[in-house]
Amino acid sequence: MELEHAARLEAEGRFSEAEALYRQILAVNPEIAPAWHALGLLVLNSGNLQEASQCLARATLQDPLNALYHRNLGEMLRRIGQLHQAIACGEAACKLSPRDLDAHYNLGLAYGDAGHFRKAINC
Repeated sequence: MELEHAARLEAEGRFSEAEALYRQILAVNPEIAPAWHALGLLVLNSGNLQEASQCLARATLQDPLNALYHRNLGEMLRRIGQLHQAIACGEAACKLSPRDLDAHYNLGLAYGDAGHFRKAINC
């Protein structure tokens, strides 16, 4: 219920309130993957890529079969220059959700940044 309330706050543009509620939720139960994911995306919007990637990593650890978490974590890791890890996340996202075009696109960006241009083109 609190998670839904935080999502509503976020949808209403009340980002600081949503962030505070996600943090409260996680303080009580740090195993709620959707809260880590949502918090990571909110933190990303504030420009803190390092914290965003840490939150997304927690979400991915809690729910390793969620392709969206891998996709978003891979993109954060790419943005902070951790290309090897970004590629691993991108490959996991594509394996878990082979029809997710954004996952293939993000993986292609990571391959390109790493200098693997043929692989990037294939994505």
